[in-house]
Amino acid sequence: MVFIEQERQIHTDLRGLPVNKMWKVLIALRFYATGCYQLVNGDMFELSQSTISRIVKDVSLRIANNLRAWVNFPLPNQVEIVQNKFYQISKFPGVTMAMDCTHIPISSPGGEQAEYFRNRKGWMSLNVQLIVGPDMEIFDVVTRWPGSVHDSRIFQNSRALELMENGLVKGICIADGGYAQTQFVYTPHPNPITNAQKKYNYSHIR
Repeated sequence: MVFIEQERQIHTDLRGLPVNKMWKVLIALRFYATGCYQLVNGDMFELSQSTISRIVKDVSLRIANNLRAWVNFPLPNQVEIVQNKFYQISKFPGVTMAMDCTHIPISSPGGEQAEYFRNRKGWMSLNVQLIVGPDMEIFDVVTRWPGSVHDSRIFQNSRALELMENGLVKGICIADGGYAQTQFVYTPHPNPITNAQKKYNYSHIR
């Protein structure tokens, strides 16, 4: 899906042979997981670091250019299927999606605004919001916020919230305590005492 079937191969290994499309995707995924060209080079034999760099850039641009074709909320006729899959996981009815943020390490961008990217753990990052489905598919991603910004602020300024408020995305979104409990977003009970509250939290964390 990332590459057109008949496109010309432009990346080669150290013997001048073309790198096939599956290898390109695997190389990019390995780099995304490690953030280190040297580790990828050690795993993928006979590829120079410059070739790996070009492959990662190529795959990344292709993913970005086709993001809206692959990253979408469920269509109305898919909602019940998604909710059933979530129910099979946690016995939590009505859930269509799960949301959280994760910090992606970056080098300091420099300049007067650089400290906005320093997160509460003390290192530079982007705080990236992901909304996912029961099969670990990505429904929505927000990547524009610096590491110092709280998860709840990112959601409050997101397209996802607007879609939920306008009824264009159906069902419950589960999230952790970093978000506010709303009619759309369900978070864990902060102090479960009753059996019902404990059962709710048990289903939520699964």
